[in-house]
Amino acid sequence: MSRRRKARSRCASAALLVVAVCLLGIAPAAAPAASWSLLTTQNGSEAEHSDLYDIACEPFTTNTCVAVGSQTKGGTVSTYAQYWNGSSWVNQTAAVPAGATASELQSASCLTSTSCSSAGSYTTKSGTFSLIESWNGTSWSQQTSPNPEGATETKLRDVNCYSTTRCMAVGQSNAGGSWAVAIQGNSGSWNLSSSVPKPAGAISSELTGVFCNSTTSCVAVGVYNESASVYWAMAAIWNGTEWTLQTIPKATKKSILLDVSCSDASNCTAVGAYTNASNVQVTYAVRWNGSSWTQQTSQNPTGSTNSVLQNVSCDDRYSCVGVGDWINSGVWTPQAQRWNGASWSLDSVVVPAGSKFGLFEGVSCRIKCLTVGRYTNSEGKNKTLGETRETPSWTQRTIPAPGETSGVAGVDCFGSTSCLAVGISTSGLIGTARAYSGGVSWTETTVPTKPSGATYTELDNSSCVSETTCFAVGQYVNSKALPKPYALRREGTTWTLYDPLPLPAGVSEAWLTDISCTSSSSCTAVGYYRPEAGQIRTYIVSWNGSSWSLQTSPNVAGAPTNFLKGVSCTSATACTAVGYADPVTPFTYAPLVERWNGTSWSIESSSLPSGATSGKLNGVSCASSSDCFAVGGASSVAYAIRWKEGTWTTLNGPLPAVASLSNFEDVSCTASTTCFAVGTYDTTAHGKALAAAWDGSGWTVGYVPNPGSTTNSISGIDCLSSTSCRAVGSEDETNFALTYP
Repeated sequence: MSRRRKARSRCASAALLVVAVCLLGIAPAAAPAASWSLLTTQNGSEAEHSDLYDIACEPFTTNTCVAVGSQTKGGTVSTYAQYWNGSSWVNQTAAVPAGATASELQSASCLTSTSCSSAGSYTTKSGTFSLIESWNGTSWSQQTSPNPEGATETKLRDVNCYSTTRCMAVGQSNAGGSWAVAIQGNSGSWNLSSSVPKPAGAISSELTGVFCNSTTSCVAVGVYNESASVYWAMAAIWNGTEWTLQTIPKATKKSILLDVSCSDASNCTAVGAYTNASNVQVTYAVRWNGSSWTQQTSQNPTGSTNSVLQNVSCDDRYSCVGVGDWINSGVWTPQAQRWNGASWSLDSVVVPAGSKFGLFEGVSCRIKCLTVGRYTNSEGKNKTLGETRETPSWTQRTIPAPGETSGVAGVDCFGSTSCLAVGISTSGLIGTARAYSGGVSWTETTVPTKPSGATYTELDNSSCVSETTCFAVGQYVNSKALPKPYALRREGTTWTLYDPLPLPAGVSEAWLTDISCTSSSSCTAVGYYRPEAGQIRTYIVSWNGSSWSLQTSPNVAGAPTNFLKGVSCTSATACTAVGYADPVTPFTYAPLVERWNGTSWSIESSSLPSGATSGKLNGVSCASSSDCFAVGGASSVAYAIRWKEGTWTTLNGPLPAVASLSNFEDVSCTASTTCFAVGTYDTTAHGKALAAAWDGSGWTVGYVPNPGSTTNSISGIDCLSSTSCRAVGSEDETNFALTYP
């Protein structure tokens, strides 16, 4: 979701912004870095002028976006919108309020391809009023929005939706003066929120940007005036009931904040402009850490005589992109700069040929960054402007997909191009185990002859100890329709089959789900077996370099079924296995954690997130023998637990705001401060791939390609470092693979 700002063309109509965006300034900066490229945008049909003020994209992808603004036809200004389908911009028909003599859309926020909201204002003979429009995937329609009692001018500057039914919009109204206003949306019904406090000494105020992390956590920014020529940036926090003003670092002279973007409630970046000691305007960026705001050193293009950041989009707590404009030899010119977690640096942007004026007003960064704005051509007409830039992110890779239905279940790597992915393909009712080697480009690897008498085979996970040595485990169905565990070892291009594997006395049915090897002579594989109807017990076997042996593993007392889904070993004497148990109460699962100390396995105590009544653990990764992370789902929400110095702690997983449920399937950690967890989340209509990064203090959801039209899920991941990961999964019943970055 993107935010918005104020357009330069409206300097004369917004008193608070006249000084803020119409001053002159100068400041040096570093040379431009990453490059943007032009996109072909549309313009209003038969319009003299077309302007785009904001862009909003569906979370975790830039395949579905909307851009909003205004168009001028025959001297009349009216609402305008465009739609981005992943490859091109297409004109949309925005709603024009009945009786409006002028209207515009200032901001947009999208949570799905069929759920977007936009905010702005429209003017009639009676005054200027708030405007909210909704996109349902087919058309834009006006929603009824409130105006403060007695107001004859209410303008909304920004809107942000934190679920498909809950939104917050902010702006300014002239009821009792010119003061900041906020309205809340709930399932299409909009109402005034509690009043925004007036800063001490203020004669007017306005909110220009807002970002919400939940129904009880919103951050809004803007400006207040102490006099006609003295103004200061302001910020306020919404706690679900009321707004509270925050302290913003005072710039040298005057300051304004135009937009804000948050990766979570404790990590927000706001941008705008301030007047420095030389009485010139320069860019302004401040950062919220959950308790206070601090000013950052933002950049200004060399030779600039005025510079402002209009809009900002943050991928995560370490990555933001700000856009705006600056005066270059007397001409307003677009600018973009990015925050890498430590500093801001300028990007290289494209200025359309013949441009006499140009600016970026909206930006949204997902798999890539998209920015929109406008420029004035040689004929003096305003035209829409759009550009794009690639960002470090997950990249989709081609992986073979034999059979009618194919799925990749697990992957393990020794090097960035030395990985083994395993899974299954099916044709009718026949399943065949599959293996693929690679990392960036993938090829199918011939799996040895299936176990004798097998009518169905599948591989669930792998573990590599060198570029040429990997192990894989899974199960097959024999001629008697009984599931049996088996293992494979790959040396170069040669495969060795291990079947049968040892089973407890009297047991004829078992499954292996995961394997972890610390050397070619030390592996542990986990799963479960069925001793009798209605009973499932944990199952663990180990490899010593010459043979497989059965290990005794415990089960939860009183639980009829116990499953082990994942295992991670840091040495032959330190392993952690995870799964879940199904107690007497049907479908109420309890997470299961077991630890190996070199002699025996024992059950560890673990907990569920607050409020959860059921949970499963699907994957585990240990960064060291004393630091492990396990992931899964609890009461339909992805979650993680961490084992540190003998204690397990629950770490709530990230749930995308639009998701009806989410689940982690696997995790890979390279250090105590570096983990990636993957899985899926649902939007009620579609399954989406989910990836989140742990940085030592919290999880941040990443942006992942979703190639499937209905179903996408990441089932396995292996990371070699914080900047090198490989993941595999399934989309619409076929394989897909990802690399990071």
